[in-house]
Amino acid sequence: MDIERGDSGYVYTLVGHVWVKTEEYEITADRGKYYEQDSLSELWKDVVVRGRNYILKSDYLKYRSPDEYLLLEGKVFLEDSLRRIKSRWIEVIRKVARAKGDVYVFLKNRNVSVEGDSAIYNINTGVGTIWGDISIQILRDSDTVHIDTRMLHVEKENFTAIPLIKLTSSTEEASGDTLHYILNRDSTETAIIKGNAFVRWSDGEGKADTIEIIYRQNQILRAIFKGNAVVSRRDSTRYFYIEADRVDVWFSSGRVQRVLSDFIRNAYIREE
Repeated sequence: MDIERGDSGYVYTLVGHVWVKTEEYEITADRGKYYEQDSLSELWKDVVVRGRNYILKSDYLKYRSPDEYLLLEGKVFLEDSLRRIKSRWIEVIRKVARAKGDVYVFLKNRNVSVEGDSAIYNINTGVGTIWGDISIQILRDSDTVHIDTRMLHVEKENFTAIPLIKLTSSTEEASGDTLHYILNRDSTETAIIKGNAFVRWSDGEGKADTIEIIYRQNQILRAIFKGNAVVSRRDSTRYFYIEADRVDVWFSSGRVQRVLSDFIRNAYIREE
């Protein structure tokens, strides 16, 4: 350890197995500097921060002890029980983390990965928001759902995408102003699309003010079209068309099994 006295107090230079312990963190690195008057530490190379419920890794770290301020740059990695976050820059102030530059987030409890430009995340509450040209992948057992959006708000069990530019999978396509995706307690998932809502599946499509889609084990169980609903489908011999205030469509093995509608304005079946 080298000690220098400068205009602003003592500066301590440490090399090899650097260790900093505070009430909130345990920090290790290969080398570092401590500026006594400013209560400021700078650490380089293989930096690891262990908090009470999470771990951070980076190439460079700046830590100011009075306000528990952390700044990490380089190949930055944050992980807790809910998420893994990677970026080029992360700042942590009072358990709120801000990330910038090639942000990647993996939601462990949902098996969802997200790529964006910047993000903010509350480590205590598990709530965060991601901005930019966002690409989302929902990893299912037999399929992957791709979602493009501009802003994503994430809670512990749900996320909201604004707007829903595009949702695609091997069996469906959807778009709308807002997507709210919910992980339900009965092992189903619900996608609620509001505003200019549209969905297309293998043999049909529909649009409405709001569309609610319920999934189980990668399959659509039910699609509910609410407000100015227009639903159509085609099989090998017929074309079905409905305009109504509400249309409920039940599915079995990915195909339409039953359709119910309320306050029908127009409906017909055409032989083809």
